Amino acid sequence: MRPSRKTSYGWRALFDLAFHSAGGAAQAREIAARQGIPLRYLEQILRDLRRAGMVDAKRGPGGGYALACPARDLRLSRVFEVLDGAPSRPKRSGTTRPAPDVDVPEFFFRDVSTRFAAMCDGVTVQDMVDRAALLGLAQAPTTSMYFI
Repeated sequence: MRPSRKTSYGWRALFDLAFHSAGGAAQAREIAARQGIPLRYLEQILRDLRRAGMVDAKRGPGGGYALACPARDLRLSRVFEVLDGAPSRPKRSGTTRPAPDVDVPEFFFRDVSTRFAAMCDGVTVQDMVDRAALLGLAQAPTTSMYFI
């Protein structure tokens, strides 16, 4: 199972806000440039994440997008759910054997989906930030904006 492009971009946008913005706001065009996401599509994704309470938006000088809560509270499964309505968690019947009327590929797909959902539920945006720091990924330089 693979996340959609929308979900993948959502994960990358939240990671960028957590890793590169250091608690401050970042403009959508900066995120789009760093992450290679088309700007218009990113703006739609950020709108959906804002409606879900994951991102705050501020207009005007010094404005942009920021995480609405700590990165450790943002689970990948929640982003998946907000942007794609998944990952779904099929109901388990207590047995690992498929019912006689269930075809085997479908049974295995549901099992993989369940495992993928559990993995996404166990990973936070903070986990991605920690991994990036461990790998030595450089943070973007902070830019000051001056308005005259």
